[in-house]
Amino acid sequence: GPQVLCEGEELILSIPLVPGTTYQWLKDGIDIDGENSAELRVIEAGTYSLTVGSGSCETTGNEVAVSIVSPPEVNVTTNDPISFCEAETIDVD
Repeated sequence: GPQVLCEGEELILSIPLVPGTTYQWLKDGIDIDGENSAELRVIEAGTYSLTVGSGSCETTGNEVAVSIVSPPEVNVTTNDPISFCEAETIDVD
C-alpha cells in the first residue's frame, strides 16, 4: 500500500540480492540515474518500482507510492513570561 513519510524521514526499499542479476529503480516510470542495486533509499514523494533483469529477460515489480507530509506547526503562547534553563522541560496545560 501507499507509504507516508514525515519530512526528513526515509524509506528503504529492497529485495534480496541475486548474483548475475541487474537492477534498475524507477521513480514515476523513469529510470533513476545510478540507482542499480537491490536497495533504494527514498526521501522524495513519488511512485517507485524496480526492474530486474537476468540475461535477456527482465520484469518490473509492483509500484510503491510514497507521499511526504509536513509535521503540524505548534505555536504555544502564554499571558505570563516563562523562564527556564537549557535542557529543562516545562508542562503546558
